[in-house]
Amino acid sequence: QLGFGSMALGAETALIQGVDLWSEQKARIAKSVEYHAWWLMNTTAAVPSGLCSGKTRSDLSISILPTWEVLY
Repeated sequence: QLGFGSMALGAETALIQGVDLWSEQKARIAKSVEYHAWWLMNTTAAVPSGLCSGKTRSDLSISILPTWEVLY
């Protein structure tokens, strides 16, 4: 989530300065964030071995990480 948050804050800073970094990759960013959020919310789902070595951290909560508000 920190990677998504850093990307979003950098793109927002650039947008304020007149450079639009969102337009070209908007759909791709949205899909990857939604995919990541799905895995965070579905902690009982079997995780593919190629994703985070097949493990998720169930001690993280979406509500305590502000990344999602910045991206949407």
